[in-house]
Amino acid sequence: EYSLSVGFDLSSTVTALRLLDVSDQDNAPQDVAFNSDGTVIFVLGKQNASIYSWSLSTAYDLSGVHKTNDLIATTAIGANPRALKFNPDGTKMFILKGTSRLVEEYALSTAYDPATKSSSTNYSVSDSGAWLQGMGFSSNGTKMFIVSNDDDDIHEYNLSTGFDVSTASYVGNYEVNTPGASMDISAMAFNSDGSKMFHGDFQQNDIEEYTLSCYYGVVSCMDPTSDKDDVASVEAQTESAKKLIQHTTYPILNRMEWLRRNTDNGNLTNQNIKFQFSNEILSSLSNLIPAYLNKEATTSELKELETIRDQRKKLISENAELEAQNEKLKLLAKQKLLAKQKEQENKANNWSFWSEGTVSFGRIG
Repeated sequence: EYSLSVGFDLSSTVTALRLLDVSDQDNAPQDVAFNSDGTVIFVLGKQNASIYSWSLSTAYDLSGVHKTNDLIATTAIGANPRALKFNPDGTKMFILKGTSRLVEEYALSTAYDPATKSSSTNYSVSDSGAWLQGMGFSSNGTKMFIVSNDDDDIHEYNLSTGFDVSTASYVGNYEVNTPGASMDISAMAFNSDGSKMFHGDFQQNDIEEYTLSCYYGVVSCMDPTSDKDDVASVEAQTESAKKLIQHTTYPILNRMEWLRRNTDNGNLTNQNIKFQFSNEILSSLSNLIPAYLNKEATTSELKELETIRDQRKKLISENAELEAQNEKLKLLAKQKLLAKQKEQENKANNWSFWSEGTVSFGRIG
């Protein structure tokens, strides 16, 4: 077990921490895998053609693991196994057979329990070279990779159905070539998003790291429409943008349409709000004041307005109830005036705010 100061970066500080001695079980371990939460480690052994599993008290941590006491199970897997992989939920297990050049797919009735495997579905990878040593999958299982040790190639397959080897088709190969170095490439892996690839080399006794130009793009890039989650994410963002545009533009377009319909109407200052007053004087004022402000009132209307104003002053001094109503009217008028001034400052053409309603004043009972 090693720690990396930077995740998935072999150029960072790599520190050897601890080891688990499996020699009592198998002298030729080939591959390592974990369950989904890292509390079980699986080791594939070629000598006895078995899978060995140990429980980990701390996820992905070999400290305190006893090679005998913490051994959970041993499951026979057949001759010459070279690589072990699970699908993300552990309901499928894949074994690469070196000499027969087969990928064996097993359904597991209990997740991450090799002992519950069903009969296998086999897929021949004979076009991947003569001596197969490693295997990998993309995160969604639509790409499968086979490491060929005899020619130091990594072969790529497309799977039309994720983690279903019966739907595999050969794509091509990537030739691993390090100038001046004799190589024997083996097991392979990817980082969490498929932007980096790693493989072992037991001739050089090291691990090689590659940065890929696209996710899992060893030979070819993945079709983005093949991932349903990616497609759903794009569609959701597109629909969200469309809704935002609609919610932003529809009120403006509707307001512009309303203005076009009323282009010959000069009295558009009351914002479509009707003021109703039970008091006849206030009712008259509510009709005359807009005309006065718009300078459309006739001489007789202005005279009537002056008369009503005098009457209003007299009534205010004599009637406390009317005075209270007047205060409410002044407050409303002030709020309306401030709103109008602010609106004029922000929008010189006075068209961006549209409201409708009815406000009534009067005593009930």
